[in-house]
Amino acid sequence: MNINEAKRLNALLGSSSGGLNGSLCIDTFRTPYFKWDDAMEWPSLSVLEAEAESSEQILKQLMNRIPGLLRGGHVLPQARPRRDEPNLHIVKKYTYEDSLYLLKIKILMTYMGGAMPGEIQEGSVQDRNPAFRSDRVYFQCRLFPVKEVELLEGAIVDFEPEYYGPASGMKNAVGEAHQTARWNVMLFDEMDFSDLEQQLREQISGKDWRPGRLFNPFVIDHGTINWNA
Repeated sequence: MNINEAKRLNALLGSSSGGLNGSLCIDTFRTPYFKWDDAMEWPSLSVLEAEAESSEQILKQLMNRIPGLLRGGHVLPQARPRRDEPNLHIVKKYTYEDSLYLLKIKILMTYMGGAMPGEIQEGSVQDRNPAFRSDRVYFQCRLFPVKEVELLEGAIVDFEPEYYGPASGMKNAVGEAHQTARWNVMLFDEMDFSDLEQQLREQISGKDWRPGRLFNPFVIDHGTINWNA
Protein backbone atom coordinates (compact mmCIF):
# COMPACT_ATOMS: atom_id res chain seq x y z
CA MET A 1 0.00 0.00 0.00
CA ASN A 2 1.45 3.40 -0.93
CA ILE A 3 1.21 6.61 1.09
CA ASN A 4 -1.62 8.08 -0.99
CA GLU A 5 -3.73 4.98 -0.48
CA ALA A 6 -3.02 5.06 3.25
CA LYS A 7 -3.98 8.75 3.44
CA ARG A 8 -7.27 8.03 1.67
CA LEU A 9 -8.07 5.38 4.27
CA ASN A 10 -7.05 7.77 7.07
CA ALA A 11 -9.56 10.32 5.77
CA LEU A 12 -12.23 7.61 5.89
CA LEU A 13 -11.39 6.90 9.54
CA GLY A 14 -12.03 10.53 10.45
CA SER A 15 -15.37 10.85 8.67
CA SER A 16 -17.84 9.33 11.13
CA SER A 17 -19.27 9.89 14.59
CA GLY A 18 -20.69 7.37 17.02
CA GLY A 19 -19.43 4.77 19.46
CA LEU A 20 -19.25 0.98 19.52
CA ASN A 21 -22.19 -1.11 18.34
CA GLY A 22 -22.66 -4.83 18.84
CA SER A 23 -21.32 -7.25 21.45
CA LEU A 24 -17.67 -7.60 22.43
CA CYS A 25 -16.78 -11.31 22.70
CA ILE A 26 -13.79 -13.65 22.86
CA ASP A 27 -13.53 -17.02 21.10
CA THR A 28 -12.05 -20.32 22.26
CA PHE A 29 -8.65 -19.28 20.88
CA ARG A 30 -8.79 -16.16 23.10
CA THR A 31 -9.19 -13.89 20.11
CA PRO A 32 -11.54 -10.91 20.67
CA TYR A 33 -14.25 -9.98 18.19
CA PHE A 34 -17.25 -7.71 17.75
CA LYS A 35 -20.50 -9.47 16.87
CA TRP A 36 -23.67 -7.94 15.35
CA ASP A 37 -27.19 -9.08 14.51
CA ASP A 38 -26.64 -8.46 10.79
CA ALA A 39 -23.77 -9.72 8.66
CA MET A 40 -21.18 -7.65 6.80
CA GLU A 41 -19.66 -8.42 3.42
CA TRP A 42 -16.02 -9.51 3.22
CA PRO A 43 -14.51 -9.38 -0.27
CA SER A 44 -11.95 -11.89 -1.47
CA LEU A 45 -8.74 -10.82 0.26
CA SER A 46 -5.08 -11.30 -0.56
CA VAL A 47 -3.22 -13.59 1.83
CA LEU A 48 0.00 -11.70 1.00
CA GLU A 49 -0.87 -8.09 1.85
CA ALA A 50 -3.67 -5.75 2.91
CA GLU A 51 -4.77 -4.14 -0.36
CA ALA A 52 -6.12 -0.59 -0.33
CA GLU A 53 -9.29 -1.31 -2.33
CA SER A 54 -10.47 -4.25 -0.23
CA SER A 55 -9.38 -2.47 2.98
CA GLU A 56 -11.57 0.48 2.02
CA GLN A 57 -14.60 -1.78 1.50
CA ILE A 58 -14.15 -3.27 4.95
CA LEU A 59 -13.41 0.00 6.75
CA LYS A 60 -16.51 1.67 5.30
CA GLN A 61 -18.64 -1.06 6.89
CA LEU A 62 -16.74 -0.99 10.19
CA MET A 63 -17.08 2.79 10.46
CA ASN A 64 -20.85 2.25 10.51
CA ARG A 65 -20.50 -0.30 13.31
CA ILE A 66 -17.50 0.52 15.54
CA PRO A 67 -16.41 4.07 14.63
CA GLY A 68 -15.44 4.76 18.24
CA LEU A 69 -12.61 2.25 18.02
CA LEU A 70 -11.20 3.34 14.66
CA ARG A 71 -11.87 7.09 14.53
CA GLY A 72 -8.73 9.19 14.22
CA GLY A 73 -6.51 6.23 13.41
CA HIS A 74 -3.71 6.04 10.85
CA VAL A 75 -3.41 3.01 8.57
CA LEU A 76 0.19 1.80 8.37
CA PRO A 77 1.16 1.46 4.68
CA GLN A 78 3.29 -1.55 5.64
CA ALA A 79 2.48 -3.93 8.47
CA ARG A 80 4.52 -3.94 11.65
CA PRO A 81 5.90 -6.57 12.08
CA ARG A 82 6.40 -7.30 8.40
CA ARG A 83 5.26 -10.93 8.75
CA ASP A 84 1.76 -9.58 9.46
CA GLU A 85 1.23 -8.19 5.95
CA PRO A 86 -2.22 -9.74 5.28
CA ASN A 87 -3.76 -7.89 8.24
CA LEU A 88 -4.72 -4.23 8.44
CA HIS A 89 -2.81 -2.21 11.05
CA ILE A 90 -4.29 1.02 12.41
CA VAL A 91 -2.44 3.12 15.00
CA LYS A 92 -3.40 6.00 17.27
CA LYS A 93 -0.88 8.18 19.11
CA TYR A 94 -1.30 9.16 22.77
CA THR A 95 0.85 11.07 25.27
CA TYR A 96 0.79 10.62 29.05
CA GLU A 97 3.13 12.30 31.52
CA ASP A 98 5.61 13.20 28.78
CA SER A 99 5.66 9.62 27.47
CA LEU A 100 4.52 8.59 24.02
CA TYR A 101 2.26 5.58 23.40
CA LEU A 102 0.66 3.90 20.41
CA LEU A 103 -2.59 2.00 20.38
CA LYS A 104 -2.32 -0.49 17.53
CA ILE A 105 -5.55 -2.01 16.26
CA LYS A 106 -5.01 -5.03 14.06
CA ILE A 107 -7.99 -6.11 11.95
CA LEU A 108 -7.57 -9.84 11.30
CA MET A 109 -8.48 -9.62 7.64
CA THR A 110 -8.13 -13.28 6.66
CA TYR A 111 -9.32 -14.93 9.89
CA MET A 112 -12.66 -16.53 9.01
CA GLY A 113 -13.51 -17.84 12.47
CA GLY A 114 -17.04 -16.46 12.26
CA ALA A 115 -18.04 -17.62 8.77
CA MET A 116 -20.32 -20.63 8.39
CA PRO A 117 -20.07 -22.82 5.25
CA GLY A 118 -23.30 -21.36 3.88
CA GLU A 119 -21.89 -17.84 4.13
CA ILE A 120 -19.09 -18.43 1.61
CA GLN A 121 -19.99 -16.36 -1.46
CA GLU A 122 -16.96 -16.91 -3.65
CA GLY A 123 -14.40 -19.68 -3.56
CA SER A 124 -10.72 -19.17 -2.84
CA VAL A 125 -8.13 -18.89 -5.59
CA GLN A 126 -4.35 -18.81 -5.47
CA ASP A 127 -3.11 -16.26 -2.89
CA ARG A 128 -6.67 -15.11 -2.09
CA ASN A 129 -9.22 -16.04 0.54
CA PRO A 130 -12.88 -16.71 -0.27
CA ALA A 131 -15.40 -13.87 -0.22
CA PHE A 132 -17.89 -14.40 2.60
CA ARG A 133 -20.52 -12.86 4.85
CA SER A 134 -20.00 -12.76 8.61
CA ASP A 135 -21.68 -11.21 11.63
CA ARG A 136 -18.36 -10.45 13.32
CA VAL A 137 -14.88 -9.01 12.95
CA TYR A 138 -11.82 -10.37 14.75
CA PHE A 139 -9.18 -7.93 15.95
CA GLN A 140 -6.38 -7.22 18.43
CA CYS A 141 -5.66 -4.02 20.35
CA ARG A 142 -2.26 -3.39 21.91
CA LEU A 143 -1.12 -0.29 23.80
CA PHE A 144 2.64 0.11 24.16
CA PRO A 145 5.31 2.82 24.69
CA VAL A 146 7.28 4.17 21.74
CA LYS A 147 10.36 6.35 21.42
CA GLU A 148 9.10 8.10 18.31
CA VAL A 149 6.76 7.82 15.36
CA GLU A 150 7.68 8.46 11.75
CA LEU A 151 5.42 10.79 9.78
CA LEU A 152 5.15 11.13 6.03
CA GLU A 153 2.87 13.81 4.58
CA GLY A 154 1.09 14.01 7.93
CA ALA A 155 0.45 10.26 8.19
CA ILE A 156 2.03 7.85 10.67
CA VAL A 157 4.00 5.32 8.63
CA ASP A 158 6.31 3.70 11.19
CA PHE A 159 7.41 3.77 14.84
CA GLU A 160 10.27 2.82 17.15
CA PRO A 161 9.14 1.06 20.34
CA GLU A 162 10.63 1.46 23.80
CA TYR A 163 12.30 -1.91 24.20
CA TYR A 164 11.65 -3.84 27.41
CA GLY A 165 14.89 -4.91 29.11
CA PRO A 166 14.14 -8.59 29.85
CA ALA A 167 12.72 -9.11 26.35
CA SER A 168 15.81 -7.51 24.78
CA GLY A 169 18.01 -9.74 26.95
CA MET A 170 16.27 -12.82 25.63
CA LYS A 171 16.89 -11.66 22.08
CA ASN A 172 20.58 -11.08 22.76
CA ALA A 173 20.99 -14.46 24.44
CA VAL A 174 19.57 -16.43 21.53
CA GLY A 175 22.27 -18.45 19.82
CA GLU A 176 24.52 -18.92 22.86
CA ALA A 177 25.91 -22.41 23.29
CA HIS A 178 23.50 -23.40 26.07
CA GLN A 179 20.51 -22.33 23.95
CA THR A 180 21.36 -24.07 20.70
CA ALA A 181 18.14 -26.12 20.62
CA ARG A 182 16.01 -23.07 21.30
CA TRP A 183 17.84 -21.10 18.61
CA ASN A 184 17.17 -23.80 16.01
CA VAL A 185 13.44 -23.46 16.67
CA MET A 186 13.50 -19.68 16.68
CA LEU A 187 15.09 -19.53 13.26
CA PHE A 188 11.69 -20.39 11.84
CA ASP A 189 9.18 -19.50 14.58
CA GLU A 190 8.22 -16.40 16.52
CA MET A 191 10.04 -15.64 19.76
CA ASP A 192 8.39 -17.44 22.68
CA PHE A 193 7.84 -14.96 25.51
CA SER A 194 5.26 -17.11 27.31
CA ASP A 195 7.39 -17.49 30.47
CA LEU A 196 7.99 -13.77 30.65
CA GLU A 197 4.30 -13.05 30.04
CA GLN A 198 3.38 -15.51 32.81
CA GLN A 199 5.64 -13.63 35.25
CA LEU A 200 3.86 -10.38 34.39
CA ARG A 201 0.44 -11.99 34.71
CA GLU A 202 1.25 -13.40 38.16
CA GLN A 203 1.74 -9.86 39.44
CA ILE A 204 -1.96 -9.19 38.82
CA SER A 205 -4.23 -11.31 40.98
CA GLY A 206 -7.66 -12.56 39.89
CA LYS A 207 -9.16 -10.13 42.38
CA ASP A 208 -7.62 -7.18 40.56
CA TRP A 209 -8.42 -8.30 37.02
CA ARG A 210 -10.63 -11.38 36.69
CA PRO A 211 -10.50 -11.58 32.85
CA GLY A 212 -6.78 -12.35 33.23
CA ARG A 213 -7.73 -16.00 33.68
CA LEU A 214 -8.80 -16.15 30.02
CA PHE A 215 -7.14 -13.15 28.41
CA ASN A 216 -3.54 -12.08 29.04
CA PRO A 217 -3.53 -8.50 30.36
CA PHE A 218 0.06 -8.09 29.15
CA VAL A 219 1.90 -9.55 26.17
CA ILE A 220 5.35 -9.00 24.71
CA ASP A 221 5.20 -7.60 21.20
CA HIS A 222 7.53 -5.29 19.25
CA GLY A 223 10.13 -6.12 21.92
CA THR A 224 8.20 -4.31 24.63
CA ILE A 225 5.34 -4.76 27.11
CA ASN A 226 1.90 -4.30 25.57
CA TRP A 227 -1.36 -3.79 27.41
CA ASN A 228 -3.62 -6.31 25.68
CA ALA A 229 -6.61 -3.97 25.50
